[in-house]
Amino acid sequence: TGTPQELMMRAGGTQTVRLVTVRPVAAGRLVALPAVQDVAVEGNVATFRVARPTEMLAALTPLLAAEKNEIVDLQIRQASLEDVFIALTQGEAKS
Repeated sequence: TGTPQELMMRAGGTQTVRLVTVRPVAAGRLVALPAVQDVAVEGNVATFRVARPTEMLAALTPLLAAEKNEIVDLQIRQASLEDVFIALTQGEAKS
C-alpha cells in the first residue's frame, strides 16, 4: 500500500526506454550499458529498462558515434501505475 508515486518507486524505480536508430544496435551492446536490463531489439527499434537513465545516455552517445549510427527517436518514460500493477501481480503469482 501507499501513494501511487510510492508504489512506482517501490516497483523498482526503472524507466522504460524506446530507442530508434538509423541502423540496428546489437542487444549485447545495449546490455553492456550502465543499469540497462530486459533488452529487446526488433530491427532498428530497441526497448529496455534502465535504472539510471542519465548514466545510460552518457554511455549510449559514444557507442552510437563509434558505430556511426544516429538516433531517429528516443523515448524515456517512468513506470506507470499499470506497469506497477503488472509487476506486483506477477510477483504474487510466482509466490
